[in-house]
Amino acid sequence: MGSLSLASITDPRTISPSSYSSPSLQIPRHLAHSNGFFPFSSTGFLGRITSTGPVRAEMVKQTASAIDFSDPEWKINYQKDFERRFNIPRITDVFPDARPIPSTFCLRMRTPVSEEFAGGYPSDEEWHGYISNSDRVLLKTINFASPNSAGAVCIDPACTWVEQWVHRAGPREKIYFKPEEVKAAIVTCGGLCPGLNDVIRQVVITLEIYGVKSIVGIPFGYRGFSDSDLSEMPLSRKVVQNIHLSGGSLLGVSRGGPSVSDIVDRMQEKGINMLFVLGGNGTHAGANAIHEEQCRKRKLKVAVVGVPKTIDNDILLMDKTFGFDTAVEEAQRAINSAYIEAHSAYHGVGIVKLMGRDSGFIAMHASLASGQIDICLIPEVPFELHGPHGVLTHLKYLIETKGSAVVCVAEGAGQNLLQKTNAKDASGNIVLGDIGVHIQQETKKYFREIGVHADVKYIDPTYMIRACRANASDGILCAVLGQNAVHGAFAGYSGITVGICNNHLIYVGSCT
Repeated sequence: MGSLSLASITDPRTISPSSYSSPSLQIPRHLAHSNGFFPFSSTGFLGRITSTGPVRAEMVKQTASAIDFSDPEWKINYQKDFERRFNIPRITDVFPDARPIPSTFCLRMRTPVSEEFAGGYPSDEEWHGYISNSDRVLLKTINFASPNSAGAVCIDPACTWVEQWVHRAGPREKIYFKPEEVKAAIVTCGGLCPGLNDVIRQVVITLEIYGVKSIVGIPFGYRGFSDSDLSEMPLSRKVVQNIHLSGGSLLGVSRGGPSVSDIVDRMQEKGINMLFVLGGNGTHAGANAIHEEQCRKRKLKVAVVGVPKTIDNDILLMDKTFGFDTAVEEAQRAINSAYIEAHSAYHGVGIVKLMGRDSGFIAMHASLASGQIDICLIPEVPFELHGPHGVLTHLKYLIETKGSAVVCVAEGAGQNLLQKTNAKDASGNIVLGDIGVHIQQETKKYFREIGVHADVKYIDPTYMIRACRANASDGILCAVLGQNAVHGAFAGYSGITVGICNNHLIYVGSCT
């Protein structure tokens, strides 16, 4: 396969094609899959959302149905197939005669790259900081002894241990781009997320360490490739030195954009041969389409590398995505305000809606961290508002026993309770109904009908959280992601995304 698309990456499985089409950014129909999964190439994909056990188990079940367990070699065959599916695309796939050169990245070098070095490139055989292309990171770390163990996801009925490895990220000893010939571009797409400036900063700094002199930012997402009123922004360490001290994106963000062909045309005109894309699922689908158009179709020596931006922390293979820790921390302010409002009022009910289109990690972690939440509603767990086991009945119990209650709900929870609009935003995402407002209205209506006073307060801190500066934990994660994105590009990989798995940095690009 070869490429970038965010989501519930899990064990190999088959997804049926559908007709995804963004109203702006036009992704080729053959690059789109159903159920919100976008491929990075025609032979594979990195899933989309949700890291819930039931969903993953069902996907593994679908995979297992295609395996002949009576074959004594099934495990070996599965491992070989897994390796094939998780293979990541490289420039040498299209340019087999491409010759690598010694890396210009070495932390022991304190001076810029210059002609003082043999051939113009430094070499330091004493430094052992490089990563082998054959290094792998173990994907699964638990050997489940039984399919009945909590959280068990098994390939076969016996829950056989099958090793699954993904590619380790990091600087390589040999690189495929001469720094003086590189023009690198950075683009941030989708919505805001804490840490965008941190990633931009580290990408620029690492590019300069390699010796790159020409670095630009594309303003306002993919739109910046086509809008004549928007000019690329020259970037350097001096420009980005302190941008991580502020929230938002130095480059601006937007959804949608021109066609893939137009984007590639602009990149050729501008001489861009490295593109770093910071965004979510739709953004990565676009990045993969750009990779396919440039590297595969037009046979251009260009590296397209993604850094996954999803504040919801909903990429299954990855430990954590940047912005999540900050979101959980900032959500405490909203939860504490809701608690104070509810606790200070007679029969007070505080309702807080947090981010989480398809997974409730922010809502769940924020609720656990605060210790002030009575009810936490997330997309992974269906619920009812009315009835003897409904949320409203439990709220009545809490009011009677505690005198107040606080509810935290993820934005994607309870969508089955709302009227569907079938509308989509510019990124192709389904526009969700406002579950927070719905619960607020239904709560007021319920207590009014049963003749019980209730003082209901509703808080939605979404944009306050998205626009804030990354905390220390996210700042570190952003730094290593940005740095390793550049390492991947210089190593000749394209159509990949960088992440962290089992506390190790990884590249992912192929998976079916």
